[in-house]
Amino acid sequence: MKLFHINNVIYFYMFICVALLLFNVFYIIYSKQKTHRGGKLEKKWLERLLPVWERVLKEGSVPAEHRKLVERKLRNVDQMIAYHETVKSHLTEPGVQQYLDLSHDVFQNLVLYYSGRPPMEKAYFAHVISVYHPDRGREHDRLEEILLSYMSDTTVYCRENVLQALYAMGNIAAIEHALSLLSDMEIYHHPRLLSDGMMKFSGDKKVLVRKLWAQRHRFSEPIQVAVVQFAAMISDEFSREFLKELEDERALMEVRFSLIRYFGRYPFEDALPFLLKCVREKKGDGVGFAVAACAVLAKYPGKETMEVLLDALHSRDWYVRRNAASSLIKLGISKQEEERLKNSGDQYAVEMLDYMKGELV
Repeated sequence: MKLFHINNVIYFYMFICVALLLFNVFYIIYSKQKTHRGGKLEKKWLERLLPVWERVLKEGSVPAEHRKLVERKLRNVDQMIAYHETVKSHLTEPGVQQYLDLSHDVFQNLVLYYSGRPPMEKAYFAHVISVYHPDRGREHDRLEEILLSYMSDTTVYCRENVLQALYAMGNIAAIEHALSLLSDMEIYHHPRLLSDGMMKFSGDKKVLVRKLWAQRHRFSEPIQVAVVQFAAMISDEFSREFLKELEDERALMEVRFSLIRYFGRYPFEDALPFLLKCVREKKGDGVGFAVAACAVLAKYPGKETMEVLLDALHSRDWYVRRNAASSLIKLGISKQEEERLKNSGDQYAVEMLDYMKGELV
């Protein structure tokens, strides 16, 4: 009976192996056919588009029958992919962007059509718009309004692609609206995705930072963090406004952490007293600020900084000691200070300094 049972298991295992093998064979055949079909569709689109691009250059117009054809065909995702790949590969050629600008109403109708489609189709259409938004820079764009309705979609891919499209359009008001929707719907979107995306904004990035920072209280904590991270990637011009927020105890904790990191990237002398205070008051919730400030103080050389960091080496918190040791080494701790530390009797502080020396060599 046991032998029969083992044989059944072996047969079942063999069946699974054969099934997987057949699936892989059929999938390879299907993929090749799909790739071949996609290539044929792209070739067909190029044949259609070349004469239209030439006409745009000569006459500055797109034939009505071509606009109708594009709108009808692009309701099919395979056609959309082929069209997108064809246009994208010729985007820098004369007449192509002008053609897209003249086709604005076609994309406006399509964005309305795709608003009722499944999430992944909506996400792909938003991606298409992000690559070549037609007629960029309109103040009031119906296309943007409908894209904003996609923000309520449950998939991060769709939301991210809509944001990418809005960054490409360069309309600050639309970006503010999108971020407000995320906050109001309590949808978490990773700050790094947001800040990296903002770097693709087609307008003045510094103006975008100032506009978003002025409206920060409308946004959730992750979005405020993203604005600070974005600012850190482009300029030190926001130091004075950011310091006021950092010193405000009512400000959100993660935002204050990101502001401390901002002052590590862009040293600001007026921020030094607050950073030193964070390290001195390393207790309770303030330990987290002390950890961050100890790391940042490596950019603020001076006698007082060295004294505060040396004192922080005696902290009960491992991370405070670690960052204090790291900053002391970067600032250049003297032999006399090391000797004094060894004579203090705090073996943990001495070991941490030695440990970080090994890490940073």
